[in-house]
Amino acid sequence: MKPLEWTSMLDRFTRRGTRALALVGLSLLLALPTTASAQQDRLARLREAYSVEAMARIESIVTQARQAGVPIGPIYNKALEGAAKGVPADLVVAALSEFAGRMGRARELLGPTAQAPWVVAGADALSRGVAPELVASLGRDAADRAPIALLMIGDLVEAGIPADRALEVLREALASTRGEDALRDVPATIRRLVRQGARPQDAARDVLNAIRRGTPLRRLHHRPPRLDLLTHRPRPVPPGSRPARDARRTESQRAVVGGVPRTGDAAPTSRRRPPGVR
Repeated sequence: MKPLEWTSMLDRFTRRGTRALALVGLSLLLALPTTASAQQDRLARLREAYSVEAMARIESIVTQARQAGVPIGPIYNKALEGAAKGVPADLVVAALSEFAGRMGRARELLGPTAQAPWVVAGADALSRGVAPELVASLGRDAADRAPIALLMIGDLVEAGIPADRALEVLREALASTRGEDALRDVPATIRRLVRQGARPQDAARDVLNAIRRGTPLRRLHHRPPRLDLLTHRPRPVPPGSRPARDARRTESQRAVVGGVPRTGDAAPTSRRRPPGVR
């Protein structure tokens, strides 16, 4: 595999792991076995999938993550995902190291008491370009809805919406909606409008206005502006009709009879002489 292909594959695998959070919910990705036997079963599956050398590197990453207070369950999940998809071990190890590093950064931003869903969602937001200070503020302000809020802000920023407008949309959605499904509809609707041809900023504006009016987001559709408004050209005139300005001009012209203008009209600059007069 060429270096560029390796880099592309690593990027896809690294960024895909927590993307599922926004689609299937935090509970599915973070559902971890609680019994010792279940944990041993996971480790056994990993040892079957990876070589001794690769497994030693994975366990080293897990040990460092545990010491830093980072949840280790998502690391195991990502390792199992890589094995199931046939990703080369070197790429898996590199992705796990990057993933654990982002979770460590999210842990610093969100505080030592942040639970695993907060940390994983914060790492996902960082991977999609959300500013660290915004991750920290959402962790403080969104309370128990912080994980879904972090996932949403990551979706909006990655869609090309400026951070200030993305935060405005997010806060309005948090104040006006209840339930994770309703919140996930917000970035999903923006992505749908963008696919229909809307600019991300315009899509965000339309969604924000719909939330404020209480309009169901499923009713939103992108409506391209009329071409005549974009080009500043007059709209076509139906056959048999004429603009009012042309009608007034024709009426004024008819008022001039025999070279004498109608009262109130300007005098013509020249007059035709009668026949035989020089």
